[in-house]
Amino acid sequence: MAQKLRTDRTFTLATIPELTKEYRASSSTISRAIRLLAEQGLVESVQGTRIRRIQGRGTDASAASASSEALYRKIRQSIESGAFRNGERLPKFATLTAQEHVSRITIVSALRRLSQDLLIHKKGKSWIAGPRPPDPMHLSTSSAELSPTAFLVCTDVHQNTFNNLFLVPFLENLISELREKGIDLRVCFHNREPAISGSIIPFQGIEEVKQAIARLGNLYSGALITDVYFDAKSMREWFPVLSARGAKPVIFFDASNDLSALSRAELELGAKYYRMFFDETAAVRCALDQLAGHRSIIVPVPSWMTGDWVGRRTRLIKRIARAAKPCMEVIVAPQNEVFCRTSDVSTEWSRNFNSQIAVTVRKGQLRPDIERPLTTAEAREAAPKLWNAIQSGATAMVVLNDWLAHLCLLWCDAAGVRVPQDLSIVSFDNARQTRLFPLATVDFGFSRLGYLAARILCGTEPAEAGRNGNIPGVCTFVNRGSLARGRGAQTGCNPATLAGALTTS
Repeated sequence: MAQKLRTDRTFTLATIPELTKEYRASSSTISRAIRLLAEQGLVESVQGTRIRRIQGRGTDASAASASSEALYRKIRQSIESGAFRNGERLPKFATLTAQEHVSRITIVSALRRLSQDLLIHKKGKSWIAGPRPPDPMHLSTSSAELSPTAFLVCTDVHQNTFNNLFLVPFLENLISELREKGIDLRVCFHNREPAISGSIIPFQGIEEVKQAIARLGNLYSGALITDVYFDAKSMREWFPVLSARGAKPVIFFDASNDLSALSRAELELGAKYYRMFFDETAAVRCALDQLAGHRSIIVPVPSWMTGDWVGRRTRLIKRIARAAKPCMEVIVAPQNEVFCRTSDVSTEWSRNFNSQIAVTVRKGQLRPDIERPLTTAEAREAAPKLWNAIQSGATAMVVLNDWLAHLCLLWCDAAGVRVPQDLSIVSFDNARQTRLFPLATVDFGFSRLGYLAARILCGTEPAEAGRNGNIPGVCTFVNRGSLARGRGAQTGCNPATLAGALTTS
């Protein structure tokens, strides 16, 4: 219809009932289409059913849209600069029409956008600068529009908070506990994304979050920050806003466990600020405690596994193992080849891995895209360092996470290495995606942290919090079948021989 109105000056619109029959659409759909045409300055509706074309507007729709955008930006700039203060009445329609030389439809379109951005609100027949103030009578009753709400602060639409698989237990417990208490969890962005503003996520950037908190009033419960790019400057800027000037709790979830500088003491923040994290040192110690009796341990580190956490966890394993009594010899085995790859990680585990999961052979003249089960000889040749270490007497393997551990488990099956009879495997994360595999792993305690975070947002002071607001996760060990008693004392393995075997290509 819009195209015809722009190009054909003789084209007229029928009544809404007639348009309903012609386009085989509901009357509400036709009404919404008419409202869109009216916003573009093409038509106007008379008494709700009769539609009248606005003469001379057929080719000026883009100009009307540009005028609406210009008016929107001008009023927004006046509000943000303080020319229109919060609570101040905006000029009347007649005044804006005379001053800006625009139509009433252009003004309505601009004001509607400003209202959606929570920059203005309507009071009676007037438009007022600023978000609508909370109504005490309204807040005391249940409402579909406003309900007790907490915020989850991410980086932007590309933030991987929801793609981080080992955070699933934390988020599940958090959301279910809040829901049980009648508190909604709303997502907002640290960084603004103009392309999706007002369409997908309602609050983007600190100003929009500030306005949303003001609108919620006493219904605001606090915030959880999972943004991996928060630093001391960001925290000092956001904390007064998210805490409503110290009245509400703010939790920073340090998923990387390397931002201890963002603790309460370092930032000099109030008692409503908490930092949650997993205790990586305790997790490594928990894993190595299960390997008592094993004297030689392999730590495979593939070249494709990157990140600061890889080096940090590897160093922790070496330091804690060598301090154990009796000490454990740790051999870090760098892997330059991709020795196996699963076609479907969620496939139900059975004793015969090769019958269900294809692995990739990247050796010799074989093409990299060929997928087929490895023979025993091919598996041993694909990862010679691991095979030589096991042949030289290593009896255990500490793997950096469950994803890599399940690949090692597949390789052991293909190479004829019995787990745990020949080799014990211990890893970290207790990831849901690998729980079908018979792996021994360390759980970081994220489920418990999610529950505690919900309690804090519900107004309960956690006994687990330290003086600086730090709340570590409590690690637990889960053995699903890849751990056996150590045999290091009986094997008589020579660490020097083992190290030499690993350095040979």
